[in-house]
Amino acid sequence: MSNHQIVILAAGSSSRFYPFNTVNKSLFVVCGRPIIAYTLESVKTAGFDEAIVVTGPDQKDRDTITSFTPKSLAITYAILEKPAGQGAALLAARAHIKGNFFLINSQQLKFHEQIKPHLIKFDRADFFGAVLRMHTDSPEKYGIFHLEGDRVLELIEKPSKDQAPSNWKLVGTYFFTPEFLEILSNTPSQEYSLEAAINTVIAQGKFQAFESTIDYPSLKYPWDLFDVKDHIFSTLKPSISKSAKIAATAIIRGQVTIEDGALIGDFAIVEGPAYLGKNAVVGTYSQVRAGSVLEAGAQAERYCDVRGSLIGPNTHIHSQLVADSILGSNIRIGCGFVSASKRIDRQNVQVLVKGRLVDTGRNNIGVFVGNDTHIGVNASVMPGTVIGPHSILYPGITLKGTHETDKKITNSNL
Repeated sequence: MSNHQIVILAAGSSSRFYPFNTVNKSLFVVCGRPIIAYTLESVKTAGFDEAIVVTGPDQKDRDTITSFTPKSLAITYAILEKPAGQGAALLAARAHIKGNFFLINSQQLKFHEQIKPHLIKFDRADFFGAVLRMHTDSPEKYGIFHLEGDRVLELIEKPSKDQAPSNWKLVGTYFFTPEFLEILSNTPSQEYSLEAAINTVIAQGKFQAFESTIDYPSLKYPWDLFDVKDHIFSTLKPSISKSAKIAATAIIRGQVTIEDGALIGDFAIVEGPAYLGKNAVVGTYSQVRAGSVLEAGAQAERYCDVRGSLIGPNTHIHSQLVADSILGSNIRIGCGFVSASKRIDRQNVQVLVKGRLVDTGRNNIGVFVGNDTHIGVNASVMPGTVIGPHSILYPGITLKGTHETDKKITNSNL
């Protein structure tokens, strides 16, 4: 077991995760469990027997995390009343920190793979903080290190390629001594106070960066869920519950997990990797293609084609194409719905995030639909469309762009 403590941050507002930011992104459910559950499992696998989890004030969030915590991992909660950056979140846990500790985000699903080769290095006493680093061919996208051996001389945020001092990017697995907490507490409170405190430590020559070859899926934007989903698929052991009802004419191919009470109708096809949660339904003549998830109670009724998509709990669709999309929970979509996922010119799809178009780096993205939305018959959406929670889309429209929560969308809005 590790002698060090670990702090896990799960208290941010997740504003760039719209339309799924009605809860912290760590609580988004993928393959039957919230994302943080996979991180807690990885922490336990790495040899830790206790963790400090920083959450917001909602008790329901802590109850959810507790219900998915490995039995042999002790959890202490620290409460952050209002999101104010990673530095404020870390200081919220200060009263529980007794010595040297790790700091990670809630989506570090590969933490055990990252950290095990480096644990012995963190027992040195000649630095106040350390982080993992990885090689990148795109330094303009990341924080980049200027190094002398493992010692960090400078951390430059997103330098141009010709100005980058190296190709070593920062990976957000941090290690700190108690001295760093004192420096952080004396740093002016701001959104990036953690980074400011790290720069102070760098200036003192007390910050290290150790090489890693293992990255973890980012979880900043909603399309990052595709990478999270694919990683989870790589760890799932395929299984078919004895209580699942599968028609004799249905076809199951590849690595598929089917939970209790799931129903697969006549002539339906399910291609792995795929996950069907408890009481999920794949209707007659429907096809669930590789890379798809139907969470508990989700229904893809007759003549559906679901490709590379995540369908949230208790969401109902039928007679439609859902491609490369993420649908939240409790959504109702009428028949004839089509989500286009590729641009005519096959260029990368851009998505509007907080008023700014962001290049997703992908050329196949459909639609992101927030919880409790209703969509009428024969509606269609273009690549990269974002629909807020509680929206109502009237029948027969073709939609492109981002729409706000609780908005009724008719042809007159377009």
